[in-house]
Amino acid sequence: MCGSESWFVQVTVVPTFTVTVAGEKAKF
Repeated sequence: MCGSESWFVQVTVVPTFTVTVAGEKAKF
């Protein structure tokens, strides 16, 4: 992947993962 694609993945996937983990912790 080029740099921009790697940046795009980090900007989109990481926040989604963080929100998912936070949501799971909030349930319990």
